Amino acid sequence: MDTLNCVKQRRGGLCNNLRVSTAERFSGWRLINLVLAAWVARGAALLSVALAASMATAQVCIPDNAANIANTYFAGVTASGTSVTLGASRSGTGAGSTALAAGDLIFIIQMQDATIDNTDTNAYGDGVVSAVASGSTSQGFSGAYEFRRVASVAGATLTLTQGLANTYTNAAATAARGQRRFQVLRVPEFRSLTLSGAAFQPPAWDGTTGGVFVMDVAGALTMNNYLIDATGRGFRGGGAVTNSTRANGTVVNYAVVLNDRGGNPDTSGAPKAEGTAGTPRFVTAPAGTAAVNGIASTNLGASGYPGGLDFARGAPSNAGGGGTQHNAGGGGGGNGAAGGNGGGSYSTYSATNTGGCVALAPDLPGTVTYFGCGGDGARQVGGFGGAAHVVTSTKLFLGGGGGAGDTNNADDNPTVPQSSGGNGGGAIFIRANSITATNSQIKTNGDNGLPGGRDAAGAGGAGGSIYIATAAGNIAGLSLSVNGGNGGSTGIPLRASETQGPGGGGGAGVIGLSTGTTVATQSGTGGIPGLNNPAAGAYSRFGATVGGNAAPVVSVNSTPDTCLNGITLSVTKTSTPGAFAVGAAGQSYTISIAVANGPTTAAITIADALPAGMTT
Repeated sequence: MDTLNCVKQRRGGLCNNLRVSTAERFSGWRLINLVLAAWVARGAALLSVALAASMATAQVCIPDNAANIANTYFAGVTASGTSVTLGASRSGTGAGSTALAAGDLIFIIQMQDATIDNTDTNAYGDGVVSAVASGSTSQGFSGAYEFRRVASVAGATLTLTQGLANTYTNAAATAARGQRRFQVLRVPEFRSLTLSGAAFQPPAWDGTTGGVFVMDVAGALTMNNYLIDATGRGFRGGGAVTNSTRANGTVVNYAVVLNDRGGNPDTSGAPKAEGTAGTPRFVTAPAGTAAVNGIASTNLGASGYPGGLDFARGAPSNAGGGGTQHNAGGGGGGNGAAGGNGGGSYSTYSATNTGGCVALAPDLPGTVTYFGCGGDGARQVGGFGGAAHVVTSTKLFLGGGGGAGDTNNADDNPTVPQSSGGNGGGAIFIRANSITATNSQIKTNGDNGLPGGRDAAGAGGAGGSIYIATAAGNIAGLSLSVNGGNGGSTGIPLRASETQGPGGGGGAGVIGLSTGTTVATQSGTGGIPGLNNPAAGAYSRFGATVGGNAAPVVSVNSTPDTCLNGITLSVTKTSTPGAFAVGAAGQSYTISIAVANGPTTAAITIADALPAGMTT
């Protein structure tokens, strides 16, 4: 316990910005306002001191309680300078319910802001004419984030103690660009925290909130047999839609709008997935959703891509493209690495070349080459994989979703969800002064794409992102995983005798660690593509490819806030020589502040309010 004395002459005054130190070492300090009121009787000694303490700019840390680790999520509406306007808060499993208040720590992040070339050509995405129509012309502020402190809350408006460093935008899609979204998370602060014998999953991204989990521990974080899992919590896969057919066509589409379902022969592919450039009208339904005629998709009612062009094989930014008609597979999502391409279009299986057939090479040991004959010609028109991000520690991305496979006969297997793409992995950011772990894991893998029955399969979602900022050293007993999801397969057991496009594999995610920090194991591998299995002993990837491997590792240097958990202050006030003489000058008193169980340093302002008639 340390003691600091403030000596004031005569009967009052201010002791400002005094530094109080304790034996513990933390970085930074926070302002504490201490108001002391004194009552002095005529000719008598000091009778009493009343103390009131308030934290004006620092939140008191939460006690070590794993039940309190959930973030509270708010949709972002506007943000400029030190002002942020919030939309609705998120409810449900994995989401916190604590309202924001003055002193709280927040994490603000731009989820979608990329721009793309939206033409129905092989320049789609990055605007470069090439064999791979994918990517973006600019990521804008997609992935940009920062921690900030709340100074005050008035209704839905926050005032921050410091201005924003990035630009945050909330806007619906237009003809020129896709929807843009940002969100705000309340971050619980812990002086220390122990997580044991359980698992935590943040809520999935729903188009406005979720998908991100942030933790801040000023002291030691201990993990014992604990799992933090954001697998499939990222950008959503393209939701399968039963199309009318255009078999034997020769047109290749990269970006088209949803056409009328009334038997229109011009429907030209399957839905793209979701990523930093926007959201398709149809997304993969939540796990456990019952299939209706073989389809389990969520119709959002409107497209969040520029011009509503959210079908066919072009891959917008890190989202996988959809398969093109007829029955081509979806492309995998991207993040740290690019997603794989989807497999080829419909043809009839044959064990031999009956003339004009396409040879499909075996992709499992011991299997044989077979042939795709007739139909749509077994064309390589699968969805392209989502592009890889330029990785930097100043941006944090969700994994891109996998594109849907083109389908027109899903009702062959009406109770089995088919052809939708897998969701990408979420984003996890942990700041702690130190971390120890035993048999614990943090993972945010991409989901697998759904299988195709008689038709094409969905692609795997990309792995998400894990950032850990802590002291240098080896965190033995902690494993990290940002793997891409696998593409779905086609044919047996759902439907035999036809060649249909398997889904591409999702790309690997991103791992960020502080300089000098290592973990027991880390995994960042791309998902494998699905297989077409039209007959016993016949297996081919049919042109579908693996997601990119080797998740990039970036250096993340961000320190946890030194919040004021358990601070104990005792204040005493003594006069010299012990009693004040009315009207006499040169008398003094001493205020002593003893600090225990607090931070190393704190700036303390003392305002001593004296009765009328007393002067300094």
